[in-house]
Amino acid sequence: MQHKIARAREAAPADVSLVMSCANVVLALQENEQAVLEAVEELKQQHGRMWSWTTAVQLLSGRRGEFASDCAPPEAQERLLWCRMVAKMLAESRRMATVNPPSQEDFCRVRALVNEMQQVALPASDNASDV
Repeated sequence: MQHKIARAREAAPADVSLVMSCANVVLALQENEQAVLEAVEELKQQHGRMWSWTTAVQLLSGRRGEFASDCAPPEAQERLLWCRMVAKMLAESRRMATVNPPSQEDFCRVRALVNEMQQVALPASDNASDV
């Protein structure tokens, strides 16, 4: 099992584009059916005809999605982590895959990323009243 995990970690950088496309499918689920169909079609065009919203959710909810998300650019981390948590909840609730629901560690990572993003977004000022 450890060998399989190590191989998945090594392959993760090559999966970043795929994970980003799968995240677009999860984000489209918030909108409407047409948005999902368009996101799935884009996923298929970029990564092969075998992809669907179900396989996108399964990929994001598993280790492969986790490892590839960790290799994504820093500005994509918060979005991907959120999409992975949604995918985990969907996969668990619909019995689409055997996954653990989002953990306390997942929520802590989201909070840390949000806090980090807020620190970067705050203007530099010595006077708090300027903010």
